[in-house]
Amino acid sequence: FSRNWCLPLRAHGHITVRKREKAVPMADQIKLARQFIEAIPHSRDLSMELTSIGAGEATIAMPYDARLVGDPETGVISGGAVSALMDTCCGAAVAMMCFWAMRAMM
Repeated sequence: FSRNWCLPLRAHGHITVRKREKAVPMADQIKLARQFIEAIPHSRDLSMELTSIGAGEATIAMPYDARLVGDPETGVISGGAVSALMDTCCGAAVAMMCFWAMRAMM
């Protein structure tokens, strides 16, 4: 298999807001999410990259890296790296959900 693939993960969340949602520029959402991800040392070390963000959802990619291989015979990435990706992606999705909820209540 190719070493040029990345492992995308998409997390979804839903929130019900009673007040009318205000439009938030996508640039602000991306900036907030990137700051969240860059503040976490392991996400920087694993070269995680935000590819999309929205209200209660995030998509983060982590490039294949031979240093992360857990099984040299198969080339499968270690469960710890995959778990870190899932945790970071879910955290970003929750952060965006909270961001949208706070904006809606303003």
